[in-house]
Amino acid sequence: MSDLKPFRLRRVEGESVQFYDQTYLLKAMAAVTGGAFGLNEVTTPQGSGPRLHVHAREDEAFYVLEGRLEVTVGEERFEADEGTFVFASRDIPHRYEAMSPNARQLVFVFPGGWETFFRDAARMLADGGPGAAAVARMGIERGVTSLDPPRD
Repeated sequence: MSDLKPFRLRRVEGESVQFYDQTYLLKAMAAVTGGAFGLNEVTTPQGSGPRLHVHAREDEAFYVLEGRLEVTVGEERFEADEGTFVFASRDIPHRYEAMSPNARQLVFVFPGGWETFFRDAARMLADGGPGAAAVARMGIERGVTSLDPPRD
């Protein structure tokens, strides 16, 4: 029998984290899913989104709840509007950028664990912490490499 306990979170529930200009609502952490997956609800302002990056250990999936994203997965580039599901397997570079005033998407990571990066990185950056280069190093330590230059 599993030690996992059923749980639910309403739309506004979860730990809210501000990472650069995106808001991450941490919904399901590896600790409560037995490591199977992590889930964040992400609100992204127009013109923003994660830089092109690649995961060595995780697959990532996105489900667009509101707005429109421009998505790159490998060599493919396309628009994803409300109701679109996108899967990006490990070792395939990917990114998205909000093309509407505020895009909102569910971001799943399989297996779980990576979802805590945003909380840890936001804490690192708080109050003038060590900066973007340190965040990039933390990503590399967790198996994720940014393929774009670090943010200022």
